[in-house]
Amino acid sequence: MRAAQPLSDATPPAANKPVAAEADKPAAAEQTPGQAKKKAVPTNYASIVQQRPGQNTLVIDYLWKVHDKTSVEVRLVPTDEAESAIVAPLYFLSEYLRGDVPKKVYHCLDAGGDHDVIESFTKDKTEFRVVGLRNSLGRPAVMVVPRDMAVKKHGKEAEFVPSLRAVFLTLDCWAVNDRMLTLDVPREGFSKPGQLHVWFMRGERVLWEEAVAWPGRK
Repeated sequence: MRAAQPLSDATPPAANKPVAAEADKPAAAEQTPGQAKKKAVPTNYASIVQQRPGQNTLVIDYLWKVHDKTSVEVRLVPTDEAESAIVAPLYFLSEYLRGDVPKKVYHCLDAGGDHDVIESFTKDKTEFRVVGLRNSLGRPAVMVVPRDMAVKKHGKEAEFVPSLRAVFLTLDCWAVNDRMLTLDVPREGFSKPGQLHVWFMRGERVLWEEAVAWPGRK
């Protein structure tokens, strides 16, 4: 099994979450005088492909390998909830990956090769399910699927419901090469069509983001 990318030692989040700084972006190659201009090749993009029936995969082209302590977060905004949805990342690495959570992540990574392994923890009225699985690349990998606590109704106990989010960790396990990631979006909470918001994170910094059309699942 390939060595997993180190996880972040969590640090307190900044007061204002910064967006990508110019220094964080891969430098563009310089063109020598007289060099013929080549046709521009699209880079830094996200798209949705169907690897197999019922399984939609998020494909990202971004030079992820040059960064450390990275993750990818996604948030589905269903079409019928677009006006009221709060669209922002969780900042999982900086705000939640602390205490014994890294141990849970690595346990799921090590044990999730043959069958799915789930560890969980609760914080801020959210249950985080750390899932170890064998991904569509045939490798053990880890994702985090949050669930939010529903409001009590008619005297019934509150329950956790899908938050329409997922966090992908140890990105080398999801990588085809130094640029391309193939991320298996979980089934839970992603049944409706809408916009899938994608954030490439380094610690608490958003290095790149994009929104793509999400077809939903029948």
